[in-house]
Amino acid sequence: MSIKLKLTATILLITLIPLMASGFLSYHSAYDSVYDMTVQDLKYMTKVKAEEIAAYTKDGHVDAAMSEKIKALVDDVETSYYKANGLSGYAYIIDDQGKVLYHPDPQMIGTSLANESFAQEILKEKTGYITYPWKGEEKVASFSQLPNGWELVIGSYLKDMMKPLLFIRNQMFVISLVSSLLAIVIGYVIVHMLTKPMKELVQAMEKAEAGDVTVQVTPGSKDEVGQLTHMFNEMIREFRNMLRQVHEVSEQVAASSEQLTASANESTRASEQISEASQEIASGSEGQMESVRATTEALHEMSGNIQSIADKIQAVKHDSSTVVKYAHTGESSLKKVIWEMNDISEKVSNTEVQIRELGNRSEAIKGIIGTIHEISEQTNLLALNAAIEAARAGEQGKSFAVVAQEIRKLAEQSGKSAREIAMLISDIHAKIGTAVTSMGESSKAVSEGRSVVEEAGQSFSSILKAIADLNKQIELVTASSKTISEGTEHIVRQGDEISRLASIAAADTQEVAAASEEQTATMEEINAASEMLAKMAEELQAHVSRFKIS
Repeated sequence: MSIKLKLTATILLITLIPLMASGFLSYHSAYDSVYDMTVQDLKYMTKVKAEEIAAYTKDGHVDAAMSEKIKALVDDVETSYYKANGLSGYAYIIDDQGKVLYHPDPQMIGTSLANESFAQEILKEKTGYITYPWKGEEKVASFSQLPNGWELVIGSYLKDMMKPLLFIRNQMFVISLVSSLLAIVIGYVIVHMLTKPMKELVQAMEKAEAGDVTVQVTPGSKDEVGQLTHMFNEMIREFRNMLRQVHEVSEQVAASSEQLTASANESTRASEQISEASQEIASGSEGQMESVRATTEALHEMSGNIQSIADKIQAVKHDSSTVVKYAHTGESSLKKVIWEMNDISEKVSNTEVQIRELGNRSEAIKGIIGTIHEISEQTNLLALNAAIEAARAGEQGKSFAVVAQEIRKLAEQSGKSAREIAMLISDIHAKIGTAVTSMGESSKAVSEGRSVVEEAGQSFSSILKAIADLNKQIELVTASSKTISEGTEHIVRQGDEISRLASIAAADTQEVAAASEEQTATMEEINAASEMLAKMAEELQAHVSRFKIS
């Protein structure tokens, strides 16, 4: 988009925006005023008609004559006010349930508006005004309650009330259109006056871009555009002088770069010879350093192995000490076991003697039980004989017979108890025999265990002696490994020193070689830079030659 078009559009916007904003605000202000006037007129009309109709409804009874007068008053609103002024509007009356009682349209009479939101609002508020849609058009209505609870409603269509505003809106549109056309014409003239010198300046810049730096623009005014033209002329003049100087300098640079290239070539050849010699020395030093490094690494590895051996010997020594400790503990435990087994053997022997004595006593008890059994048998026999004699004696022997009977019972019980005791004694005697056999076997097992433990004690003594001999050998090996480790560490330190000196020598040689290579690279860079400089001087001369400076 050109600057002329931008300026024209800006002027048009500056003209139209305030004009349209003013028209918009004026239209809405007029709309609000007309709306308020309509509401006030409706309120006044509703109040007057409500007072007229109230005379026929104040007692709550409306006869046919009154109804006709009320209908006439309702119809008079449409006839005398709306139709007389070319407007659409009317009045109607609804009862407290929303049923239409009076209406200019006979079809509406008797219908219910109870479900309509505006009717619900009217019945709720009693008196006031409301705006609502009716059959696709906006209406504003004023309503007032009559003495019997009916509602008088007078409504106007907003489109009729706002007809005067349409004329004002059309006039504002015409004024805006005419103002826009005038703004375009005036803006175009002003923009043309402003952009003409700028267009000449742009054409001069295009010539300068093409290479003609002799171009000049005559200022047509002393305003900002004239100052811009003057500054352009000064810039072209300075640029022309700079191009002359660049042309002269580029010729001098081309000559100097040729001399620099020749010097750089000679220095490069000398640096290459030095670099080759340094590389040969460095290669020899690196080989020597590798040999020293390999030897040093071998010594380090050997030192590490010796140290590892020493550590393992120390670990073996520590483990052998632990084994000695455990062997001593085991020996003490075995001695304690031997002592306890001797004690057990002695106690088993004593127990065996006591059990044998118990067996002998049970045999004696068995003999006594036999005697008791014989006595009970004889007592039973005597009691039987006494009972027979008592029977022979008759009445005099009854008491004696009773005593004999009791004695016989006691004898039988004694015999029975003796037999039971004999059985228990036989069982005890059998178990005592088993116990005697077990005690004999236990005594034999204890003797065998004592022999095994004594052999284990002798083995522990042999182990302790062997471990003591092993500790002596470990001490000797530890001392030898320590001596070897110290000697190896000394050799490693010497190898490290040799490796360090070899590394320093190799590093110095590498530095010399690197310095030679760096110098060679630098000279090559200087050579390349001088060649590039010569090429750039030629390109600069070619670019400068594009411009017309005289």
